[in-house]
Amino acid sequence: MSTWRALTLCAGFMAAGCAGPLPAPEPGAGPGAIRLESLVIRNVSYSQVSEVTLRVPATGEFVSCANIPIHGHCRAGFPQRSYQGHEIEISWQQDGRRESTGAFEIEGADRLDPRQPASVRVLITPAGTAVTEFVQPGR
Repeated sequence: MSTWRALTLCAGFMAAGCAGPLPAPEPGAGPGAIRLESLVIRNVSYSQVSEVTLRVPATGEFVSCANIPIHGHCRAGFPQRSYQGHEIEISWQQDGRRESTGAFEIEGADRLDPRQPASVRVLITPAGTAVTEFVQPGR
């Protein structure tokens, strides 16, 4: 992806404070592969969260959001890529504390329709935890 295109896409996310390297499109995933096209981080807590980062330790890729207001969200779209099943780690600042999930694998990929692209949704909760799920239109 050209630097200009990446900067143009990132500019669309600046209002929400999202940043991070955008993944390159993958040439052709095998049949039945789940295709991811976006990440949505929602703050369902009663306080602002900041420095939210979703990292894939195996690849070094990450997406981060500087600030997400109470009941706000940050959305990062990217060229579709196949889901590899790597563990992720989510970290953030909430009520003056640094929180982290530790590394884990997102569950539920087996329930997705491989003919439709999917998104990953992360919910930051009042209890200082993060809940993740795959979502698809109409499901």
